[in-house]
Amino acid sequence: YPLFVSGFQGQLSVPKIKIRITEAVKRTGMDIADYISKHVSGDWGSVTDSMRAANVAALMQGKGTVRSVYRASQGWLFVNVDVDINANWNITTFLTAHDVETFLQGSVLNFAE
Repeated sequence: YPLFVSGFQGQLSVPKIKIRITEAVKRTGMDIADYISKHVSGDWGSVTDSMRAANVAALMQGKGTVRSVYRASQGWLFVNVDVDINANWNITTFLTAHDVETFLQGSVLNFAE
């Protein structure tokens, strides 16, 4: 998909994409399609300047994690995209604020089927 982000311009081709949604995100009923569009267009929401710089660096290197943070009516939505262009894969994970807290406490996250 083409990306035109300040500090990075190019086309990324990642044929193997896996989207993971936690049970908590599924329960909110959020339509994640809008957030996918925002994320791939470089609209990373409420990220800090250092997170934005890390996102651009990951894109330029073709490997790393690109993060987005969005304020939705149902609460905060966190998007982590782990990408490795050389291995041709991308794992996109959607999380709620509670999921992030759970993960940081060392607990296992439950993903929707």
